Amino acid sequence: MVSSWQMVLGGFLVDFISKQMVCRKLPEEKKIPLYKEKVYLWHRKNRGISYGFFQQKMSAIVAISGLVLGGCVFWLRHAAKEGSHLEQAGLSLLLGGAMGNWLERLRHKRVTDFIYIKGKHAPVFNIADGLIWVGALLVLLANLWTKKEY
Repeated sequence: MVSSWQMVLGGFLVDFISKQMVCRKLPEEKKIPLYKEKVYLWHRKNRGISYGFFQQKMSAIVAISGLVLGGCVFWLRHAAKEGSHLEQAGLSLLLGGAMGNWLERLRHKRVTDFIYIKGKHAPVFNIADGLIWVGALLVLLANLWTKKEY
């Protein structure tokens, strides 16, 4: 069985390697159709958060993200003792993705995005973003399905 920390590391590595491959193989701003002109590889640099918001606030983004990461580590350690497997898996995915984006922001003051699914106002995102969303959804579902007495 895969431990929570192995999932965190696995998610982080998949995100890190995918970003490295995109940066090495695809010129910035190059867009390549992958599936029926609906899904593209599109190498973009995001110097803010979603949709490029808060581009001038990178220090604050890194600091706040670091605090959130610390909270997630604490939560995952607690969930490993008392939480459901679904909650642990969700937190592990969320943490692996958040670490990937946080480290890139810390080192490069930006995040590499490269997945684009065509749609009105659709963002370009990366593996870490997907891990964060899926992880958050699993944590939400785990906590909705579990009755906890406080």
